[in-house]
Amino acid sequence: LTGRATRVAVLNFGPPSSWKGETDDTVGTIISAKAFKDAIPLLEKDKVDVVVVRINSGGGYVIEVGKFHEVLEKDFKSRFRTVGWVESAISAAAMSPYVLEEFYFMPEGNLGACTAWSGDLQAAKGRNLENYLIMMEKASEKGKRDLKIMRSMQIQEPLSAEVGEDGRVTFFQNASGRILVNPPERILTLTADQAKEIGFSSGTAATREDLAKAMGLAEVEWVGEEAAKFVDKRMRDNDRDNKRLNEVRGRYENS
Repeated sequence: LTGRATRVAVLNFGPPSSWKGETDDTVGTIISAKAFKDAIPLLEKDKVDVVVVRINSGGGYVIEVGKFHEVLEKDFKSRFRTVGWVESAISAAAMSPYVLEEFYFMPEGNLGACTAWSGDLQAAKGRNLENYLIMMEKASEKGKRDLKIMRSMQIQEPLSAEVGEDGRVTFFQNASGRILVNPPERILTLTADQAKEIGFSSGTAATREDLAKAMGLAEVEWVGEEAAKFVDKRMRDNDRDNKRLNEVRGRYENS
């Protein structure tokens, strides 16, 4: 409609598998909301229309989740069409971009397992758990999806669904729906097929070209290289600094 190609940038939320373990993937130490916020002027300079947040992380620190909610909701969604593209999004990596309204999955993509842990891998409970549930209820509302989905990702509650003739999906916090999304006594992690079946995912895409087609973009110009390199460099720098810190700590503890 604008008479020009849609300008799309891809920012890595965690190192893609193609990096082959070059850096850690921890949210809060390697992946930071500040890096995304600091990349905005570079995206604007490049006249970006759409930002794809490409997610591949096994989780991290819950304290960073709220920071990502604020940056993505207030700074990104107000400027760009911002979508998630999931390779793997576990725990804090699933929770952090949850305010986005559009998710696309890679064929082997997965998202969920959002149980919060503390101390010696003790699952959160009591007031802490209640705070996490409330935080993600608010994120669900911002992302315009049913609260029951994330709840089954956080605690052991069943989830089922019915898809109406009009395509509208109704969720149940029990096993009464035709589609059993999550059985009792399990924590939900969605696969690409499940996510598409229940309308959580807007499509499955293995490549950038597949993604552009799933997003309904007829003509695309892939831009934002400077912003992407900036975010990637922050991850590499954070990983280097974190490894140095751990090395120094190890020497001190063994001295």
